[in-house]
Amino acid sequence: MAFSLATTRSAMEHRLAVAATSSEGLRAALDAAAQGQTPPGVVRGIADSSRGKLAFLFTGQGAQTLGMGRGLYDVWPAFREAFDLCVRLFNQELDRPLREVMWAEPASVDAALLDQTAFTQPALFTFEYALAALWRSWGIEPELVAGHSIGELVAACVAGVFSLEDAVFLVAARGRLMQALPAGGAMVSIAAPEADVAAAVAPHAASVSIAAVNGPDQVVIAGAGQPVHAIAAAMAARGARTKALHVSHAFHSPLMAPMLEAFGRVAESVSYRRPSIVLVSNLSGKAGTDEVSSPGYWVRHAREVVRFADGVKALRAAGAGTFVEVGPKSTLLGLVPACLPDARPALLASSRAGRDEPATVLEALGGLWAVGGLVSWAGLFPSGGRRVPLPTYPWQRERYWIDTKADDAARGDRRAPGAGHDEVEEGGAVRGGDRRSARRDHPPPEGGRREKVEAAGDRPFRLEIDEPGVLDHLVLRVTERRAPGLGEVEIAVDAAGLSFNDVQLALGMVPDDLPGKPNPPLLLGGECAGRIVAVGEGVNGLVVGQPVIALSAGAFATHVTTSAALVLPRPQALSATEAAAMPVAYLTAWYALDRIARLQPGERVLIHAATGGVGLAAVQWAQHVGAEVHATAGTPEKRAHLESLGVRYVSDSRSDRFVADVRAWTGGEGVDVVLNSLSGELIDKSLNLLRSHGRFVELGKRDCYADNQLGLRPFLRNLSFSLVDLRGMMLERPARVRALFEELLGLIAAGVFTPPPIATLPIARVADAFRSMAQAQHLGKLVLTLGDPEVQIRIPTHAGAGPSTGDRDLLDRLASAAPAARAAALEAFLRTQVSQVLRTPEIKVGAEALFTRLGMDSLMAVELRNRLEASLKLKLSTTFLSTSPNIALLTQNLLDALATALSLERVAAENLRAGVQSDFVSSGADQDWEIIAL
Repeated sequence: MAFSLATTRSAMEHRLAVAATSSEGLRAALDAAAQGQTPPGVVRGIADSSRGKLAFLFTGQGAQTLGMGRGLYDVWPAFREAFDLCVRLFNQELDRPLREVMWAEPASVDAALLDQTAFTQPALFTFEYALAALWRSWGIEPELVAGHSIGELVAACVAGVFSLEDAVFLVAARGRLMQALPAGGAMVSIAAPEADVAAAVAPHAASVSIAAVNGPDQVVIAGAGQPVHAIAAAMAARGARTKALHVSHAFHSPLMAPMLEAFGRVAESVSYRRPSIVLVSNLSGKAGTDEVSSPGYWVRHAREVVRFADGVKALRAAGAGTFVEVGPKSTLLGLVPACLPDARPALLASSRAGRDEPATVLEALGGLWAVGGLVSWAGLFPSGGRRVPLPTYPWQRERYWIDTKADDAARGDRRAPGAGHDEVEEGGAVRGGDRRSARRDHPPPEGGRREKVEAAGDRPFRLEIDEPGVLDHLVLRVTERRAPGLGEVEIAVDAAGLSFNDVQLALGMVPDDLPGKPNPPLLLGGECAGRIVAVGEGVNGLVVGQPVIALSAGAFATHVTTSAALVLPRPQALSATEAAAMPVAYLTAWYALDRIARLQPGERVLIHAATGGVGLAAVQWAQHVGAEVHATAGTPEKRAHLESLGVRYVSDSRSDRFVADVRAWTGGEGVDVVLNSLSGELIDKSLNLLRSHGRFVELGKRDCYADNQLGLRPFLRNLSFSLVDLRGMMLERPARVRALFEELLGLIAAGVFTPPPIATLPIARVADAFRSMAQAQHLGKLVLTLGDPEVQIRIPTHAGAGPSTGDRDLLDRLASAAPAARAAALEAFLRTQVSQVLRTPEIKVGAEALFTRLGMDSLMAVELRNRLEASLKLKLSTTFLSTSPNIALLTQNLLDALATALSLERVAAENLRAGVQSDFVSSGADQDWEIIAL
């Protein structure tokens, strides 16, 4: 049931997570939750994208427990693999097997060793490192990390400051050297402000110091036993609560001095890098400092005060809104509220003393998901799962039907309302299997195309878009098959791959540069798999009935007639879906890295957006060559997928964080090759990451069409810049592309390339597929299948010609309405448009709700702007929506713009009636009005 809920249902805003070990326990928990209770194992939350960043807190010494990790080890491979690796490394440094100490029988000799520092620190490191690996296997990547004392060494390793091997060597030496110090000393916790405690300690500075500041009134002192207890007694006499801590040594005190020199020699032998994740320092209590990348820091770290309270404040200042404690007990989370009295962050404990480990960590995972965390469910169910039927959602009784009775009666129409009616091409593509009438917001413009919607049956059809800009304008339209001419074949298409270029074309973000008739319907799709159904003259090697793989324009169709030059027999090892997913992405990636960049073994390559089809193909080739792969991806789940493929260096593609990460990973040297699909200023930042003789290969064309400028100074380092445009190559050099295509299929047959992850959708859901890719929701490749005879397509009834004049009915109502009514009508119209773009009920689109908070991304904003331009006949600048971030402001800004446009139109009409030809009229009724950001 959990597998089915997680993988087949959309996550709603209000969430409930239940961790249960039996069906009886699940029923009891759900019954209690239904009554408004929150029993153990149940977490409630509201998903909030503005909650802030995720911080991991790694627990310090004193939290160790016998048997820690055993429950997790038995359940999840990710924990088990990381745990085993740490144990194997530590066993080379310790005189007893670490696992036998950690999981010893109570009261045994080995059990006593767990509280000896030489074993305590390796045990805590092993458990916490493996626990972090478990979280990351679920797609949960921390954006900030901090630890308490030994916990900071785990945090540093997770952040990439040193390798696991170096971390184990450092931790083992730290524990061993501390254990070798004379026994004795004392540590006492005092509930008093730091200044008061510091004043009491000052006279004893030679033997006592503040060891940790854990909160505004939570200070720990450490040092020689007699003065420590004297200071504690004096503070107690002044009303402060004190508690002696059970420790073997006085950590973070002057008594640590004898081990520092030897530890320094160990620290000098370790290799350091800048952290790839923001790491908050124990010593400074600040975020993002470079001091952690030096051996001297870790020597001081063993002696000086742990400024945990300042660290928590720094995490909050850096944007932390959710804290996950990674340790065997929940000790640090209890300190957070006092450090942040005015904040209410989410606090999640990975493990609790005396609690079942798998249940506890699942409760924490449920808590993170409940507040909006993204989870990679494949990691949670490593062996997969079985989908079971789930209860359906109750109807909310919102009405979406069209009342056509009056229209039908006026026509004397005896058909059932909505059955086989004529439909004007004004709305979006009708979804397959939906026999209801499509919604009509306004009557057809005079002279516009009239069509009806019917099941395809055996009629051929193709995907078209008449006016790029709005994905809902994608339509499946009946077409005629064309017999193949000289050198051509006709293919019955089984499956066709979707590329980002298709999405950009549909949204009007790049021009259609294919030759053809002026202003044809835009045909989409560039790759497919199917069967030959007709062969033209002069074609050799292809026969009717043969399964093929092809590069062809207009591939989103039941049939395509195309040049045989780019049609090849389908490899037997590939299904039609796999074959349709590979040509464009794999040819682009392989050609870019091998033929253009000439990537060599040992070189470093930065692959942007590496979880798309092109990106994953590029990762495969780079790993095959033996290059060092640095990659970016947009979500924690996608970054976790790259790590599962063995990509060690993974950063964020939706910010410039990758710049600092790559600098840190390469010691400031940079990379040899950049495979770029980012845009804007990130192009320059990526270019500057190339070291001498580097090669920059650009895959996107949007910046090229915009003629954006590129700084030339970096090219003084003997750099090269190339653009790969497979679409253009197919037109201009088809023989060259065929040779590459044949070679690619040979590499696939040899196992060099394997198919990417594929999401398959029926052609009836074409708008959903385009929107999913536009919002970067997919992993790998999206493929559309064409074999549904029940899919609804458009059939012409009669056609006329004439330019689009916007939503004439809406414009007339706005022009004639009083100001208040005009604002209300426009706001209602905008709410409908925003809800359709976001695919969310209108009731959720509040006037003051920020579009970004509702989930609108940059490509959604493009679609919304295109909708508004088409309906209101306004030309809106690209920055318009950034100054109109919600319905209220958008309404006001558009009212101002429309006031000008409508006023000019009325003046033009009056002049025309008076025989005066104005500039507005003479330039055509479609005159666009540029609206600069208001």
